[in-house]
Amino acid sequence: MANEEHSNDFMKGLVIGSVVGGAIGALVALLYAPKPGLEFRKQLVDTTNEVYGKAQNYFANTTEKVKEQTFNTYNEGKEKAQAIVESAKQQAEDLIHKAEDILADAKNKAGQVPSGVKAGIEAFKNEFKSEN
Repeated sequence: MANEEHSNDFMKGLVIGSVVGGAIGALVALLYAPKPGLEFRKQLVDTTNEVYGKAQNYFANTTEKVKEQTFNTYNEGKEKAQAIVESAKQQAEDLIHKAEDILADAKNKAGQVPSGVKAGIEAFKNEFKSEN
């Protein structure tokens, strides 16, 4: 993210420098060109308007690109977050099903304990009677 900010700052500086440099260069060229005052002023105004229009278009395009990139990045992040949440939900459901299976198995085995104990007691009684 810091790299993007640095890149954006660099591009802004480059554009501003280019616009200002172009304007100064045009002004110097006009000042040294042998033209009458009215023609010079008209050319100066036209050149200034042209440079200003180009700068305005560049900033508008750059702003639109930044908005588009921000929107795309936001949507990608949102989709990844949703995928992570869905994965976590699925894993939680799987764990719940496994826990339910283990609990059902434990209940089944616990249900068998009384009949096993009863059979053990009967066998003990039978053995005890046979010894007596």
